[in-house]
Amino acid sequence: MNAPLKPPALASVAFELDGRPVEAFEGETILKAAERHGVEIPRLCYTDGLRADGNCRACVVEIEGERVLAPSCCRAVQPGMKVKATSERARKSQNLVVEMLMAEMPEAGFKWNDDEAPSPLGKAGMGAIHVGRGRAAGPTPTLPSGGGHHPNPLPRAGEGQQPQARTSRLPARMPPLPPGGRARVRARPPSASTANSAPGPIAWASRYAPRCKP
Repeated sequence: MNAPLKPPALASVAFELDGRPVEAFEGETILKAAERHGVEIPRLCYTDGLRADGNCRACVVEIEGERVLAPSCCRAVQPGMKVKATSERARKSQNLVVEMLMAEMPEAGFKWNDDEAPSPLGKAGMGAIHVGRGRAAGPTPTLPSGGGHHPNPLPRAGEGQQPQARTSRLPARMPPLPPGGRARVRARPPSASTANSAPGPIAWASRYAPRCKP
């Protein structure tokens, strides 16, 4: 009989998580490695078995040497990496994202609120939900009508100005057409220079053309 095959040993990667040295499997994400070592990171769009896209940005962590925060669900652990998942900067960004995304969540009919399923957000994420709801349910701030700390120095449109008469830019109305539908054009009287001169052939033809019968 053939002996059972032993599963291949996975290579481990040493890195630093919140100031303590830990190990992760080769190719493992920061989120899964932190979860195995007891560090809770909130997440919303990540689900086991599906591709991690990092859309919600609720699982961002701080990596030493990088300017921006990195999503831990789709970032693989590298040797010697120093990750801060619970630092003040990381927690502030995590709570802010969760507040914005979950402030409009309904109070009832949601499985996380009704305790029908464990919340993937963790304690920090659920606390941020209540904070975000409190801010969303509070009174809407209104601007002071006058005498505020930053009054508007510019006058409003039309303030302190006298109303001006509106002038029409339309052209003068033409006289209505006669019932026939065609306007009659009055013939200009002949001048002294053209009265005694003999009409030309074009003027002669135009003068007697209407009288000719076909």
